[in-house]
Amino acid sequence: MRIQSAKTYLVSSVLAVLIGATILLTFSGLQKRQQAALATQNKLVASQEINTVAANIQTLLNVSMQYADFFNMLIENDPDLEQQEIDTFAQAILERNDLIDNVSLAPKGIVEYIHPLEGNEAAIGHNLLADPERRDHILKTIEIEGSVAQGPVLAVQGGWKIFNRRAVFVGEGANREFWGLSTITLDFGKILQAFDLEPEKDGYLYGMRVKKADGHNDFFWGHSDLFDEDTDAIIETIGLPGEQWELAIYPVTGWDSGYTDFEKTNIGSGVKSHH
Repeated sequence: MRIQSAKTYLVSSVLAVLIGATILLTFSGLQKRQQAALATQNKLVASQEINTVAANIQTLLNVSMQYADFFNMLIENDPDLEQQEIDTFAQAILERNDLIDNVSLAPKGIVEYIHPLEGNEAAIGHNLLADPERRDHILKTIEIEGSVAQGPVLAVQGGWKIFNRRAVFVGEGANREFWGLSTITLDFGKILQAFDLEPEKDGYLYGMRVKKADGHNDFFWGHSDLFDEDTDAIIETIGLPGEQWELAIYPVTGWDSGYTDFEKTNIGSGVKSHH
């Protein structure tokens, strides 16, 4: 009887362990699946957030940069346009768009006119074609006879700026020649303020990258580590003429932050989850 009782106890103990292990594995698998579902949900929310921010920045930049084409048209029609007329048009543009820092003209690639002049005096005489941090972008706009954006880069007069330059050509047929550049300059800081962008906000980390912004080096803002290969950040692109910005987002506490249904049940019953 004692042997039979011992066997019964042993079998019962083994079954209890197996049942317990099965239940534990079942709940563990369920929890992992719910955590994966939570991460997917969090990624969807973050993706919608970064997509909205990027789309709004894209729209505002497009509207702001188109004025370079406007000055291109003016100069094509009248290469000897009086400065007073240029001042009138430039001032009207600045009053219509808060992101625009200045408007400049560079005959043969040398800045001779900038509005407003105050605070931008250092830019006068800047030979863009002789500047190794500008030259490649200038040659590209001449080659395509269109607009090419550059930035953010540090301007010679100070501050991080985005330049949208348009190569201006005058004359017809065999007499058609490169006149110079019309440039709309945007202030990077004002763009950040316009969209209330910060490196960390509302539980998210943000970062921006522009490859070879100065022709040689990448520009980074915010959390540059979000662009590391082993970081599972969501990246949205903003397309500018001849350039591309990358905007990244990642939760401060990771993608699987928050409570799964399993954890909510434990919390509701007074059981703490340890993971």
